[in-house]
Amino acid sequence: MTSIEFILNTKDYLQDFSTRYTYNSNAIEGSTLTYAETYAILYNDNSFKIEGKEPREIYEAINHKKALELVFKNLKNNVKNY
Repeated sequence: MTSIEFILNTKDYLQDFSTRYTYNSNAIEGSTLTYAETYAILYNDNSFKIEGKEPREIYEAINHKKALELVFKNLKNNVKNY
């Protein structure tokens, strides 16, 4: 198993990677979301309430996840072709 296959096939690792990458990328751009808030937004943790945040920050996190999903989808297709 290659490292790419491991990452793509390990749900917990992929979720953690996506959350950390989104959190850190958005923080560079000035987002005030915490790691926990970012995780809740990305993976719909309904036990966590997000209040007092700009809708822009929430949409940036969601859109970043969608972009990562596209990258992961393309990686999966490329791994299958080797």
